Amino acid sequence: MVRAFAFTAAFAAVSAAAAGRAAAPFALPTKAKVSETAAEGGGWTASGEIGVSLKQAQAQFASKAAAAGWTHLHTIPVGRDRTLEAWTRGGKELTLMLWRIGPGKSGFSYGLSSKAGRRNE
Repeated sequence: MVRAFAFTAAFAAVSAAAAGRAAAPFALPTKAKVSETAAEGGGWTASGEIGVSLKQAQAQFASKAAAAGWTHLHTIPVGRDRTLEAWTRGGKELTLMLWRIGPGKSGFSYGLSSKAGRRNE
């Protein structure tokens, strides 16, 4: 009985956390794992890692964003192993940062804003 209660309480807590989390603006690549999400009004909407090279991460994220109807605006190199990608769809803009962590491992962060510059969740 106590185990059943503990399981139910744990399940409810995980479900509530997942329900409060904003949905990603596109289906993330298979190997992408979100490790952090921002509270309302925070910086990046989510950040994480993906077990592929930076070039592969760029291609996979671009493919997923395009499949979700995002139009690529531009890529901004930020140093040798980091890029910012800008996308638009409807009245929203998506900013995606990708960087090299090590061989076969990259990091990512993304955020949404309205075209007027106000942050959206």
